[in-house]
Amino acid sequence: MPIIVEWDNPEKTIIRQKYVGKWTWDEFFDACTKQSAGLMKTVPHTVHILADYSESGSLPLGGAVSQARTVTQYYPDNWGLLIIVSSNMFIKTLVNIFAKTYSRGAGAHTAAAATFEDAYKLVANYAKTHPETPPGDSKPI
Repeated sequence: MPIIVEWDNPEKTIIRQKYVGKWTWDEFFDACTKQSAGLMKTVPHTVHILADYSESGSLPLGGAVSQARTVTQYYPDNWGLLIIVSSNMFIKTLVNIFAKTYSRGAGAHTAAAATFEDAYKLVANYAKTHPETPPGDSKPI
């Protein structure tokens, strides 16, 4: 499977999406809306997503920013951060465009990190500045 979705830690506060080789937007949609959102719904606390693109092939053609916006609409209220882990400058640029375009909604929950060490630091900083998400508290998209 070109996209692997699993818990990153035993506390179930971080989901890891690992993109391997070539994948499609349909596989992306399934990994985000069914698998990741499904895992988030199994716990009451804030959950972050680390999307690992270190072994990914090139992005599928067409609409990366709009595809990302669509899937974030499926994330439950306990979604914290979506951190794209990649050293690819094109992917980082797309993440920055997304974050600025949707800065009052999903973009405020999205960041890029070059390494997992940097991603975990972003998660730790988020935990310091954001209380746990109460049930039923919706976030604007």
